[in-house]
Amino acid sequence: MATIEKHGKSYRYKIGYQDKQGNNKRYVKGGFSTKTEARHAAEEMEIQMRHGSSLDKQDVTINDYYKKWVEVYKKPNVGYSSMNRFNNIATVIDNYFPNTKITDISKMDYQSFMNDYQKTRSTVTCKKTNSIIRSCVQDAIDDQIIYSDFTRKVTINGAPSKKRAVKFLSIENFKKLIDYADKNKSYSAITYYMILTGAYTGLRFEEIGGLTWDNVDFEKKEIHVKNIYDYQNEKKIVPRTKTPSSVRTVPILPELSTILKQLKLEQSKWQVANKYRDPENAVFKSSECKIPSDTGCIKTLMLIQDEINIPRKQQIATHGLRHTLASYLLAQGVQIKYVSELLGHKNTAITMRAYEHLLKEQNIEQQGKTLNALNELSK
Repeated sequence: MATIEKHGKSYRYKIGYQDKQGNNKRYVKGGFSTKTEARHAAEEMEIQMRHGSSLDKQDVTINDYYKKWVEVYKKPNVGYSSMNRFNNIATVIDNYFPNTKITDISKMDYQSFMNDYQKTRSTVTCKKTNSIIRSCVQDAIDDQIIYSDFTRKVTINGAPSKKRAVKFLSIENFKKLIDYADKNKSYSAITYYMILTGAYTGLRFEEIGGLTWDNVDFEKKEIHVKNIYDYQNEKKIVPRTKTPSSVRTVPILPELSTILKQLKLEQSKWQVANKYRDPENAVFKSSECKIPSDTGCIKTLMLIQDEINIPRKQQIATHGLRHTLASYLLAQGVQIKYVSELLGHKNTAITMRAYEHLLKEQNIEQQGKTLNALNELSK
């Protein structure tokens, strides 16, 4: 039974209870303007307790719960880019709701937060952030910490998204880049090998870094994508991919097969000479006993592009190798469904959005062929 008492200029209630260990405890909540308001709040809390709510959880802050939620539900299952987003949202929550109990946040509080947040963010970013926070809030409801979803029916009106152009090299420059990297590759400059692998397969950088030698089947001429290299957080190969569709098998061209066999030979000789046994069996474990970061690869990639006289404004980063290969394949008439599967996209819609510039050109070409074919019928 709750007790109501005056505390300074406001009222508060106290509820006695036992924790899981059987210890007698007391839950106190104040700040109510009237005695009646405090009594109603106490009665609501007692109803929640009868439905299984734990008073031990009532003081948890939104940021503490969110961080624990990310640690338990997200970190084991997502890649580094997703983890960066989750961590950035933790900072946003901490800045807007510092030391705020999750039980104290109302729908109006959350809408005020979103109104402020969307002033400097795109609608897409706001929707992604809201979706993540909503998932967290719904789990807090399942944990019986709160009993209503304060994110429900939130209004989102962020700024329009600025569409980023997909950067890729011309076929001529792409061939020059591959040729230069092939001539200058060595085990002491292993990033050249990584760049060549990206150019020939379209793998994401973290997928390239995550390759182990048992993922490379020289006999069947296949690479099995199963892992990523988490270079921003764990600094090691982890058994997960960006999405379930990222788990895939990619063909190895004869040129890449020769390149990887040379790397394996150089790497094995160095490891034997230095009595080093790689516990990860990583394809791109360097002579420094580590896998290069994306930054290291980008530096090498820029150096190559400088050497083959590609202007800085036209240069690509590591992800641009993937865009260039995809653009080349689509321009050559390879079906979008196969390109989508090769890239590990969830569906063809993602591929179509990324490369709509090429697909529009192909549609114009197909329209021309259609008109020519129809004209032939009238002759």
